[in-house]
Amino acid sequence: MYPVVIVGYILARCPGLPDHFTYLVACGLIDGRVDQASFTPGAITRADLLDLAREVTFENAEKGTTGFPVYFPGHLIVTTTDGRTIEKRVAINRGNPVGDKFQANVADVVTADQAQAILTALLELDKAEDCSALLDAVKGRGKV
Repeated sequence: MYPVVIVGYILARCPGLPDHFTYLVACGLIDGRVDQASFTPGAITRADLLDLAREVTFENAEKGTTGFPVYFPGHLIVTTTDGRTIEKRVAINRGNPVGDKFQANVADVVTADQAQAILTALLELDKAEDCSALLDAVKGRGKV
């Protein structure tokens, strides 16, 4: 299943989840990451993730107060079971993790070299005269 499809699946099969975002937060807190493995049939039925996701609440920031869409800021407040509060605010998202995430998400369908060629072609698409480099990379004929 693809992550876009899985969002509806998660919400339909997990009563009490107000939004798929709560599931993503639970994955980040418990697993330390949100990636393709977070959306497997086994992951979306894990009791620990779903139980924590049901406890997550969130508020959207007021429009114009965060720098979005130039930046993707975040503010997280966690209240632990013993009553402690842990807070983290990120005003400007860290770097550009798209390369690492892309590599991880395609690792089971293309080689690392092909993934890098596709990523390079995507990142240079705005400078390209056409899409031939991207198409070649997808077909496995791109520069490595």
